[in-house]
Amino acid sequence: MGYRIIVQSERSAPYLESRIEEFLQSVRQKLADMTDKEFQSHVKAVIIRKTERLKNLNQESNRLWTFIANEMYDFERSKRFPS
Repeated sequence: MGYRIIVQSERSAPYLESRIEEFLQSVRQKLADMTDKEFQSHVKAVIIRKTERLKNLNQESNRLWTFIANEMYDFERSKRFPS
């Protein structure tokens, strides 16, 4: 698993990098402070969201455009790996 951070700003690169690092540290701390029960609740919510059937054509379209925007052209991936 990985992550990507895209920032558009007129601020300097060193300033933006420091803000991103600060954000990542706060997330790391939040995860460290989270109880196992809270973490499992988040895991369950993600699984439910990933396996939920799409309700209409708009949701399907949004899902496909997200694949395209992220340059991930394996449109059937969610069917093979739902979670």
